[in-house]
Amino acid sequence: MGLLFVLFFWGAAGTILAGIGALALRTIVVNLTRDCVHGRTRVIRLATYFPLACLLWAGVIFIVQGAINETYLGRDFGTGDLARCPLTNGYELLMVDVDDEGKLSNPHRPTTTDGMSFHEDSVSGVRTLQIADRYILGASDSQSFQHFAQANPGVNNFFLLDTQSGRREDFTTEGLLQQAALKYGIQLKMEPVSAIYQRYRFTWFDIAAAVLMFLPPLIGLGYLIRQVLLVRSTRDRLEILDQPAT
Repeated sequence: MGLLFVLFFWGAAGTILAGIGALALRTIVVNLTRDCVHGRTRVIRLATYFPLACLLWAGVIFIVQGAINETYLGRDFGTGDLARCPLTNGYELLMVDVDDEGKLSNPHRPTTTDGMSFHEDSVSGVRTLQIADRYILGASDSQSFQHFAQANPGVNNFFLLDTQSGRREDFTTEGLLQQAALKYGIQLKMEPVSAIYQRYRFTWFDIAAAVLMFLPPLIGLGYLIRQVLLVRSTRDRLEILDQPAT
């Protein structure tokens, strides 16, 4: 699904859920403040608009973090059919529609007119990777276009890439790749591209964005609860004052 479609879908779903939440929260506050007079209207209004305000806040934070990730950090928006993350020395992992294979390339190097890299350091159909300082090791399927979306089609090419020089060595077996890796002092331990993506896609910035997304609504919820308790305490005081003297 395209990014705009995904944003529209989740925006619509969020609006429906926020509407249901507003109705439910309003009903709860109305029942809790029954027989209260002072401040009741204001706290009911707060309860009604609170879920919608949370939705708006979360949407703004999500769009801002996505724009920063895409524009400045070289990472994907956080939703949609495209996933990408930087690896080392300008190289990145790009996956489209699937999470078990991707393309390894350096987007800062010149490409052909159709946007495809013509350099030897660009590898498609990558299924496993290992990052070891300046080196990237991996295994790929040279017929990935024919095997697209197939379950575990296997690999037939193994490579060792020097990200500083852009030089790539190809091998026909994993054993040959392991021998070449040992020459550089590397113990071969490749992982699925999905694991590499998870490790390099999410950073402290995403944690900060998540905290910023959820912390203010939690504070707002605490404020709303406090206001409801204050309104109820006013009712309790009035009941005490109305009791006949003995």
